[in-house]
Amino acid sequence: MIKEIRTISAESLGNLCIREGFYKRGNNVQYGNLLYELSSDKKNLTTKNIIAIATDIKKHSITDRDVENICFHVACICNSYFINDEI
Repeated sequence: MIKEIRTISAESLGNLCIREGFYKRGNNVQYGNLLYELSSDKKNLTTKNIIAIATDIKKHSITDRDVENICFHVACICNSYFINDEI
């Protein structure tokens, strides 16, 4: 069976926040939680993880964008790998 593995780097997520003007309401501890606990420490990001990341970004941002739009941007910067676990 072929499986998709999704990862994201703290650097990519930080660059997204800077580029899009996100996370202006978060402090260093909250931002660190976003970059490491919610994202880059995960071995395989699920849709639920991406929604949690986007919800956290929305909560700490001054933006009119909805969570769905932020999810799209987060998903676009993910790295996707496909593995065959039957081999």
